[in-house]
Amino acid sequence: MGAESALLLDMMTGQVLWEHNGYEELPPASTTKVLTALLALDIAPLERECIVTSKAAAVGESSVGLLAGESFTLGELLDAALLKSANDACYAIAEGVVGSELFFVRLMNLKADALGLFGASLQNTNGLPAEGHTLSCYELAILSREAMRNEEFRSRVGSSYGEMTGGSYNRSLKNTNKLLAMDDSVTGIKTGTTNAAGACLVSSMERNGRGVIAVVLHSPNRYNESLNLLNYGIDEFKNVTLLTRGKQLGWFSAGGGGVLLPAVAAVDLTVTVPMDVAGLETAYCWREMGELDAIKAGDLLGTLSVTYQGELLGQVNLLAGASYQPPGWRVNAARLATALKRILPFGGE
Repeated sequence: MGAESALLLDMMTGQVLWEHNGYEELPPASTTKVLTALLALDIAPLERECIVTSKAAAVGESSVGLLAGESFTLGELLDAALLKSANDACYAIAEGVVGSELFFVRLMNLKADALGLFGASLQNTNGLPAEGHTLSCYELAILSREAMRNEEFRSRVGSSYGEMTGGSYNRSLKNTNKLLAMDDSVTGIKTGTTNAAGACLVSSMERNGRGVIAVVLHSPNRYNESLNLLNYGIDEFKNVTLLTRGKQLGWFSAGGGGVLLPAVAAVDLTVTVPMDVAGLETAYCWREMGELDAIKAGDLLGTLSVTYQGELLGQVNLLAGASYQPPGWRVNAARLATALKRILPFGGE
């Protein structure tokens, strides 16, 4: 792997399947636009009319040649940003959606925080070089996984061509992602290139009922390296549903050991494992409860963790499958002891 940083993620489970410096914060170039598009789709409808300002029209380098005063729908600007990687379109999106790029960028950082990506630091909407503008491969993979759940985003990054019919003239858009033409299983996502970031690519593949996302930053051969990662993720791993919601997984000792309650899985648990996996391990962690504590069906009793070769693959909460009420004489005896301590000198001693 020649890329400075790279990471492979399973699209369904979110597990990291392979990484090389995958958590290092680096300049992401135009892969930034994944988050720009994701946020815009969260906030505004595709039919929103956006007027191009002189500031948006002046944004240079990779652009679609927007002119001040032109009007486009948000959907058209998203096509320009995601297919042609137009920097001016990103600025116009920000202004059209929330009124200013500065405020939009603040929301981008909040969106990253909401997804648990606290290391992400965005300074603009398009990925042009800026001090402190960084994302890691892991953060880009998580953002892309979230974005690919949106059908409007999926359809755009998976298209080779598009067009803008608004504005002063029609504009043809060719997707910068050459990986789409290299393998029919590739479904997206976004290129990026600057001197500081080098050649970058976030890509995705779906085949045989599985999907994976690969990210390479500062790569000497982004398309081949990405394709190798994607095929590795599909061919060498499988998704296995280990637990199903409501399945009994053990017994919980209630009332000082006198009663056993069934402990059931709160949700399904699906994990990604190598094709030749062997030796999955499980570990229980039970909640501490006193002899007098009542338990209702559905109460949290503990957790069950699944690991492979020391790496945590997944964890599921264990819920009470039945209720438990401590005997009345125990409760009354405890209340009496507490009352005596309050009224007797020196706590009854």
